[in-house]
Amino acid sequence: MREFVQGRKEAAALPVTEVKADSLRMTLNFVHPYGESGDTPPNLAFTRGESIEERRKALNETKQRARLLAEAAKTGNVWYVIAVTKEGSPDEARRSSTSAPAGESQQLSANAVVMASIEGRCITVSQYEFVPLNSLSSNLQQALGLRGQEASPNASSPPPPS
Repeated sequence: MREFVQGRKEAAALPVTEVKADSLRMTLNFVHPYGESGDTPPNLAFTRGESIEERRKALNETKQRARLLAEAAKTGNVWYVIAVTKEGSPDEARRSSTSAPAGESQQLSANAVVMASIEGRCITVSQYEFVPLNSLSSNLQQALGLRGQEASPNASSPPPPS
């Protein structure tokens, strides 16, 4: 988690209080004190098995993972970590040099990751890239140190404290 938020002032690690599993769509949604993470991409790994038995085994492993995450959330071992980024910052430039037009290089967004401590290991469960700040609750925006105008698409970063 430290590596994800290192050097960023507008970041928070929020405890996940509940994991909602949609067994029909095979998605997870993580509930934290300021709202929800939004659904993860569907986990369809169980459809790739060669035989029915391999598919059944993969499906059961997926269900078991969701149960482990739900238990870990109940014991306070799952976190929703979110950090505000400025498109065009060094982190973003490394990911994709053509992802944003030059005129939007000052636009703020957020990246988030769900991490869990399961069986003594910290694992990355899901990643959310380019989360629009206007999709975050006003309480979460405030917790991240953003003011109303900074959450707008054309906002600039605040001046450094003196």
